[in-house]
Amino acid sequence: MKKLMSLAIKEEGYDEFLAEQIAKGIAEIEAGNVIEHSDWLAGINQFTDQLIMELEEAAQEENSLLYAS
Repeated sequence: MKKLMSLAIKEEGYDEFLAEQIAKGIAEIEAGNVIEHSDWLAGINQFTDQLIMELEEAAQEENSLLYAS
């Protein structure tokens, strides 16, 4: 599962996504805009939740193939 998660993070660009979100947050703050932590975190959580669902589906498919063999 660790390999699957690591691969998905690389393939899905999660690390790039987080870096982009941090850069956007910094730019907003530097521009004098108020950012609610909960709003900023909600976007990250939504992406993470989607990635987790995809990983779980992939793991279930992998298990199904193993048991079907």
